[in-house]
Amino acid sequence: FILISNQPRAVLETIISRCQQLALPPPTRDELTQQLIQDGCGSNLAQTLAELQRRGLHFAESDFAERRQLIIAWLGAIAQNQDHQRLLSLDKISKDQAPDQILELALSLTLDLMRLQSGMPTIELTHRDLGNQLHELAQAGSWINLTQTLAAARPALKRNLRLSSLLMGATL
Repeated sequence: FILISNQPRAVLETIISRCQQLALPPPTRDELTQQLIQDGCGSNLAQTLAELQRRGLHFAESDFAERRQLIIAWLGAIAQNQDHQRLLSLDKISKDQAPDQILELALSLTLDLMRLQSGMPTIELTHRDLGNQLHELAQAGSWINLTQTLAAARPALKRNLRLSSLLMGATL
């Protein structure tokens, strides 16, 4: 038998005593990037997907691009105070079948906006392939409140609250 756990301290001592433990470190960002490039992903996008995979977010390339554009449109509507466009974007986002991934992706984008506002270079961003677009959004105002609200919304999403309600509440 093979027993795999990312939390070996949670395994009973009686089981651990009968097992041989092997520590398998996660692949580095560079290793993941190279694997994605070998699988046919573009270099810039591969770096972004690799960083997200290191954080436990796994996206198919096609799903990722579509979801990210939905979130960018939503953030753009927030930045430009376009309530109608913000609601249209939320409507599209709410139809996604993976609300937890949408929330985490939105959080990673708002964190990048905050990084840009603090003076961090584009090369350090998770979504460095969107550097120009993110620079424009970062200049629109403070993103800290939205970022904090998105981070706090994680437990609420696990309690079956609707993603659209959480995101709408985050931008009021």
